[in-house]
Amino acid sequence: MSPAAHARHGVIPAALAAFIFTLTLGMRRAEPAPTGPKEADDLAGEAESFAKRGMYAQSLKRCEKALTINDAHARALTACTLAACNLKLAKRAKAYHERLKAYPERHAVTRQVCLRNGIDLN
Repeated sequence: MSPAAHARHGVIPAALAAFIFTLTLGMRRAEPAPTGPKEADDLAGEAESFAKRGMYAQSLKRCEKALTINDAHARALTACTLAACNLKLAKRAKAYHERLKAYPERHAVTRQVCLRNGIDLN
């Protein structure tokens, strides 16, 4: 499907999703010191990698596993919100998005992406 067709259907092209993830990764905020083992970082990285390839179900599984280790992991919350939006799982997307309020930049970016997918997170 062409990017124009994706736009008409409310689906974000993989290139745009990759750009959004790259953008949010560059947003460094004074985040709390990690409370979970390094495994949470690894799982969040895997979730981001799956999402960049459009594999949102696998992304959601990985980020949810990361959140069992560290329930406030910013990258995992971002990945879960975006994966849930791309899978049209509005209730789950809203729950993850609510937890992202501690990270305003990520909160704003994920809201815009979800709106493009037809999911209003308000």
